[in-house]
Amino acid sequence: NYELPFDAGPLRSFERFVEAVTEDDDKAAARAEAARDKYDADGEPADLYIGPSDRDNQSFLTGMAITGVPLAMLLLIPYVRRWWRRRPGAPVSFTKRPSTPRRRTRWLLPLAAAATAVAIAATAPHVYDQTTSSASPRPRAIDLNARIDRVVEGLAQDPVYQDPESPRALDRTQLTQLQARIEKFSASKGGGPVFMALVPQLYEDESGSDEEYFAYAVHDKLGKDGVYIVADPLDGYINVFNYGLGLDSYGPLYDLPESVTYGDEKSDTADDHLLGERLTTVMTALDKTERTDEPTTPGDPYSLTDPITEDELNPLFYGDFWPGLFVGALAAGAVLALVATALGIVRKSLLRRNPEPLQPSALPTASPAMPTKPYLQDTARIELRAMTREFGTGETADTRARNRYDATMLLATDEETLAELAPATLTAVIVLARATRAALTGDVSTLCCGVNPLHGPAKTRRHVRTSSVETRRRMLPLCPVCLDDPHKIPARLLKLPPNGLPYYEDELLSAVPEGFTKLGRKVREATNVR
Repeated sequence: NYELPFDAGPLRSFERFVEAVTEDDDKAAARAEAARDKYDADGEPADLYIGPSDRDNQSFLTGMAITGVPLAMLLLIPYVRRWWRRRPGAPVSFTKRPSTPRRRTRWLLPLAAAATAVAIAATAPHVYDQTTSSASPRPRAIDLNARIDRVVEGLAQDPVYQDPESPRALDRTQLTQLQARIEKFSASKGGGPVFMALVPQLYEDESGSDEEYFAYAVHDKLGKDGVYIVADPLDGYINVFNYGLGLDSYGPLYDLPESVTYGDEKSDTADDHLLGERLTTVMTALDKTERTDEPTTPGDPYSLTDPITEDELNPLFYGDFWPGLFVGALAAGAVLALVATALGIVRKSLLRRNPEPLQPSALPTASPAMPTKPYLQDTARIELRAMTREFGTGETADTRARNRYDATMLLATDEETLAELAPATLTAVIVLARATRAALTGDVSTLCCGVNPLHGPAKTRRHVRTSSVETRRRMLPLCPVCLDDPHKIPARLLKLPPNGLPYYEDELLSAVPEGFTKLGRKVREATNVR
């Protein structure tokens, strides 16, 4: 009672019972006590079989997994890797990464996703390996047809058949009277055969408690048209079906009172449900029903579940499996959206500690004219990280971007060395890193502001005074802010620590007003690289 679940079935229960009774008393008692304790602790054992709805759920989950898991891999892994490389504060490698290995591994992720889908499809039938929903043995066709064959054989010899396995509802006198009434109707003008079957209609039998289906099966096997009357000796119900006789469908036969078809209080209390009297009333109504030239036949009954296959579960790749494929794709997209939202929140948190480079439009107003060395170091570190993330392997970079990237790498070989670089070198790193990022976006600018290179891209060249005490003018590229207000150019001129000299007096930065290309050449000359 405690070892097996409710759906174990009588055969398995009997086998377990035999096991228990063949053991010695002490061992059997200990086994029973252990089973009872487990039952008290864990409740009833899990069911051994699943139902059709459980199989639908399994099919749905399998479909979701086959599409959802591989798609999630294809969407999430590249997204998370890209986010990780570009996250604020990510460590930067200042060594140019070769692109060849990446080309070789480009197809690894799609192949892994495809292999995952195949693995799930191959494994699911072994995980969800149930094939039946019940412990009941599959019935044989001969078992299902046995009663129908017996009824048909009896009706072929006598128009009134009483089930020998059920209570006798008709005595000899009633049987003789009904046989005579049937013979009289058969011989009448427009009449025909009448077949009475006093057989129970149970949910467990081949009819599935459907009298119409039973009458249809008997008529089909007997092969004779006529009036088929099905009377249930257990509940007393009477049902009449006409197959092929010309009877008025609005006649008394089709308007029998409920006291005849379903019985009344008197018939309910009788052991035989007064079937003899009520069947006689049916024959009387049949005699009174007008004949017609057109025969009538009821339509096909509702199809019953095949008892042979009713306990079989649908295949795993069937039914809800197909919607599961679609929902799996949607679920992968939903997971990507959730991950993107979470990483977006994390990114905002990291940005507070590791700010991103300023937008070019904000540089003129945010960049100081006399920066400190720590400011230049922090700015160089931010710009280098941004440049390295955006440049990646350089597969999509054009020649300009590659040249500027290489020049930047010559100056900053390692992030730790930024603290050792001179202010002028740090400034050159900032300018070249920004120029590289601009080239990666398709910006064709070749000049930065000659008043303060930290201001970003220049708009045009002008002769301007860079000192409030000297009258000498210089031809310098100007950013929009310096171009709009030339009187403030002396105050905006970049002066480097520690002595506050104008930046262009440094040998390396003297090439800045001539453009990024000239600055890159100057860097190569200074580092002895050709």
